[in-house]
Amino acid sequence: MNKKGFTLVELLAVIAILGVIVIIAVPNVVKLFNKGTDDSMTIVENNTLDAANLLISDSCGRHALSNKKQICNNSRISINSGKYYGFCVSSIVSNGYIPSVTYKTNTPCNGIVLYKYDSNTGSYDEGKIFLSCGNVYNTKNDKVKPTIVNNNSVSKVEFTFRNEKTVVNSSILGSCGIN
Repeated sequence: MNKKGFTLVELLAVIAILGVIVIIAVPNVVKLFNKGTDDSMTIVENNTLDAANLLISDSCGRHALSNKKQICNNSRISINSGKYYGFCVSSIVSNGYIPSVTYKTNTPCNGIVLYKYDSNTGSYDEGKIFLSCGNVYNTKNDKVKPTIVNNNSVSKVEFTFRNEKTVVNSSILGSCGIN
């Protein structure tokens, strides 16, 4: 009798090999996807920071960040007696500098951009940004560290400027829509 086809053992061996390949490949594909998403959020953060710089320049003149009195936009937030100034991301959006910031499948993001005044030079340090997109994404790097409490809300954010740290508390974060 002439048999054509595969035996059950051969088919099971092929299925087992494919299973091993899938077990190895899927976590790496997921890791690549997540890294790509995080990288895209880093780009969004950088674009938002650039937009905040443009908002300041347009509102206050060409050399806005070189003079403490030049952060003059009405939507600014004074922190720690004027040692720091910030802008809610929502004010940058409402002034038309960037579209609404979202994460992955349109989860809305809120945030704050913070600048530190350097009294020695009379200028502001480069801004730092914190974005919070519900309970799915929060900026976290060596210069911006959020504190997350049990219900996935942000209780405070620590910003580091040239080895000096300042904490933005929940009331200021709340005014920027960060929960």
